[in-house]
Amino acid sequence: MCERVRRHVLGVVLFVVFAALTWAAVGIAIVVSPDPQVIPATPTMPTTRTPTQSATRTPTATLAASSYRITYYGEVFRGGPLWCEEYGSYNPDDPTTVAVAVGTDLPCGTRLELCTVAGATSGKCVEVVVKDRCGGCGERHLDVSAAAWELLGQPDSVLVRVLPTATPAQAQSGSAEAPTGGKLTLPVGVTVRYDGCSESYGCSINTNYYDAGSHEVVLQGADEPYRKVVHEYLHAHQHWTINGGATLAPSAYDLAGWYGTAEGVAFMAAVGVPDPWPWPTESYATGIEAFATSGSLWYTDVSRLRVDCPVCYSWWEGSGL
Repeated sequence: MCERVRRHVLGVVLFVVFAALTWAAVGIAIVVSPDPQVIPATPTMPTTRTPTQSATRTPTATLAASSYRITYYGEVFRGGPLWCEEYGSYNPDDPTTVAVAVGTDLPCGTRLELCTVAGATSGKCVEVVVKDRCGGCGERHLDVSAAAWELLGQPDSVLVRVLPTATPAQAQSGSAEAPTGGKLTLPVGVTVRYDGCSESYGCSINTNYYDAGSHEVVLQGADEPYRKVVHEYLHAHQHWTINGGATLAPSAYDLAGWYGTAEGVAFMAAVGVPDPWPWPTESYATGIEAFATSGSLWYTDVSRLRVDCPVCYSWWEGSGL
């Protein structure tokens, strides 16, 4: 009887020890390999910043048009240092900030276009710049600023496309980049929409346009070529040229003030309104449209610009843009 008791007690002890070790192992596994799906949607601010080789590599083309989970980090991180030191500290009101997973082959300064793909938020796009690293993000997970998340309509996922890389100085205000190396400055917070609607005009306009009141580039569909997006960026740039992208009176949304800027005066003196008009099916024959249409070709199809409008090509070549 005593032997049976001793065996029973020994069995209980061994079971308890085994169970304790099992739960300890599980606990260690959870700590070492956390599930990225349950990590709070906030980035881990690194305590050290050691430059790596990836900081100088070109983004991989395989990331274009890929679906990513998206979260945001908010007010609690205001003023905290960004991983990419050249961008200073985090501002949740900056709609151009995105943090990518540590180890992702997207260096600081990489420009991304994020577009929603389903539901009530479908068709909204924003351009963001890689300014931070997210310690809690997985491979296909982006953490954006609160402002960017709101502009997108608070989605759970987005389509991501890599755009030509901007330097940190350009990305502070937004920019586009020409194949020849030229740079185009835009107002802060310019967004792209593909649903044909804007804050100022609703859905009442059936052509592509730039809404100077809301800083929105508006396209009539997601199948519009990138050159059409750049065309409207050129109008946003004209807004920036007028007054740095500050608020305009509704009567000035036509951007006629651009004609009085140094850029507008120089363009009109050298190019004016080409006659015959090279793009009768694409835009109206005005100086503002000549600048935007020729500029869109300068940034996307220089060879065609040389053929369509040689005088335009000559002006852009010497413009420094």
